[in-house]
Amino acid sequence: MSRFSRISRFVYLVEMLLLALLIVPTVHAQDTSDQILYAVENGNRDNTIYKINVDDGLKMQMGIVRKFGSEAGWSPDGKFIYLLDYDDPQHPTLTLIDAVTDQRQTLADSLESAPCGLPFTWSPNGKWIAYTTQSDSHRLRKLFNPSNGDTQVLPDADTEEIYMLWSPDSRYLIYHVMSPPQSYTVAIWDVQEQRTALTLDPTKSIELPQWSPTENRIAFQPDSDQVIIYNVADGTKQQYANASIGDWSPDGKFLTLYRSDKDQNVLLSLMDVHTNKTIELDRGITTIHAETQSAWSSDSRYLALAKRNATDDDQRTVYILDVLRNSTQPTEINPDDVDTFAWSPVGSRLAIISDIKNFEGMPYFTSLWLFDADHQQSQHYDVKISLMSYEQRLDWSPIGGYLMVQTDSGVAVLNWASGKLALIGKGARSFSHPRWSPDGTRLALVTSGIINRDIYVFAPEGNSLRNITNTPDEIETFLGWRGAKNRAESLSFCGEG
Repeated sequence: MSRFSRISRFVYLVEMLLLALLIVPTVHAQDTSDQILYAVENGNRDNTIYKINVDDGLKMQMGIVRKFGSEAGWSPDGKFIYLLDYDDPQHPTLTLIDAVTDQRQTLADSLESAPCGLPFTWSPNGKWIAYTTQSDSHRLRKLFNPSNGDTQVLPDADTEEIYMLWSPDSRYLIYHVMSPPQSYTVAIWDVQEQRTALTLDPTKSIELPQWSPTENRIAFQPDSDQVIIYNVADGTKQQYANASIGDWSPDGKFLTLYRSDKDQNVLLSLMDVHTNKTIELDRGITTIHAETQSAWSSDSRYLALAKRNATDDDQRTVYILDVLRNSTQPTEINPDDVDTFAWSPVGSRLAIISDIKNFEGMPYFTSLWLFDADHQQSQHYDVKISLMSYEQRLDWSPIGGYLMVQTDSGVAVLNWASGKLALIGKGARSFSHPRWSPDGTRLALVTSGIINRDIYVFAPEGNSLRNITNTPDEIETFLGWRGAKNRAESLSFCGEG
């Protein structure tokens, strides 16, 4: 090969590399969801389902679902739109629509009736649907892949027990199998190999095991005072006596366990499941009495926990355990009552609402605390947040820069960088059912009320608020962002959020 040829080839490779770098952001932008799904209800409780592009307002009708119990939404990966239709109250039909090509398919099997929930469950990657159907002679638990039509039948499934649990990587599915009376047997199905990977010993508890967030390990409690951790890949197990299951760290390395001492104090233990060793903690911190509230930061470095104070049983102190340094520090947060801890998905920022007070006979949280674990700094806000709301009270944006707060005055957003907490849409207009877009740049909201509802999109960066449906004479229900992992509103409200 000549020197010129080598140089030409090098130039060509550089050009291809630059072209690839130019293409990558374009592909990423195309994958970022700009679409939402919503429903418009008529007087007969039928709902027309629409898909709309948030940026240009282009709207497309996807279909109609009828009567109470019907639902619609996205698959977890955003590839499919599902329409669950209760036109026949006893046998709802499930139609799946390719979100790009609009190609439709209706599940051949008849689904069970479950008007206050979905009679099927998606795998986390959106490739499989698990459901129960009635065959000619008996009920079956099945898996269906809408992309290629593949079907699997779960052997010996106890179809009376509806609970199923996917592994985070969607390879395994935990379900109940037929077992003796007054006991429960759990099987783990390997979807990739199409076989039973593991069957767990009968237990008296209906609770399903808890998957590690990152590895194919499960924490299982066959009785009230024993915890077993199974490695599904190789079948090995670790056993811990006189304990109950707490929380996995996001990296899957640690599991919190709770034990009771002779004085009925609850002791927190930290297990390293890789080395099968207990991390030694200060007993004065881990003795948390009747409370078992703790939560891991998204990077698995910090564990937040609330402990009742010895001198004042009604007051608590929030402690932060630094796993990296094996140290525990008290914060300046001393709440009377504590709601769920909310760690930011990016960085080590903790949000807590606390301190219940009554206003006109109704209970409200009155304090919002923010804590920066890296810098040991806290900030307090006076708020009024209802305990009685079905909606999520706190919700970090996926990029972690903003915190949605559902206050008594309306939906507010806190900017972490500026520390400013401000209501969205000041004035007579109020909103409900806020949901972050998957990229964390926008928040979808619905104008409050039973009739004449519109869907708005709020962008914290720039403080812009737009009405994207602008149909005040219609009853609209927001059904979710494309690519979001959580469901939004339900068409058949039964008291759930």
